Amino acid sequence: MTEQNRQEEDIKRRYVELQLLERQLKTLHSQIQQLEQQTAEVDEITNVLHQLAEQKPDTDILIPISQGIFFKGKLIDAKQVLVNVGSGTFIKKESAETQKDLGNQVVQMRKLAEDRAAKLQELSTYAERVQEDLKKLVEEHQ
Repeated sequence: MTEQNRQEEDIKRRYVELQLLERQLKTLHSQIQQLEQQTAEVDEITNVLHQLAEQKPDTDILIPISQGIFFKGKLIDAKQVLVNVGSGTFIKKESAETQKDLGNQVVQMRKLAEDRAAKLQELSTYAERVQEDLKKLVEEHQ
């Protein structure tokens, strides 16, 4: 293999590596966005549970069935919630306990998002080095 062929192979290898890194960066970025969205949703649910727990029984409420569409209803018991545990099975749980569980989920999701962000930064730095190496290889090859 000639020196020129070896340089061309190095350029191709680095280019493919850079493309793979870019895909990984996009995936990590997407995962972080999803985690942030899920965290915001769980935070909102926790806030709603907290607000409902402060209401008296028989309070008029609006029950959302879709974005912007509601049923009128009455709050029967805000101290307990029904939690879907899968396969259409529900269990009664204290609202305060559910809020605590949701808080734990938020902590875990934030930790996971932080881990992903650290990995994103690490890969981003590495991708910059690969890109610089690729640029040098191309310049030397010309």
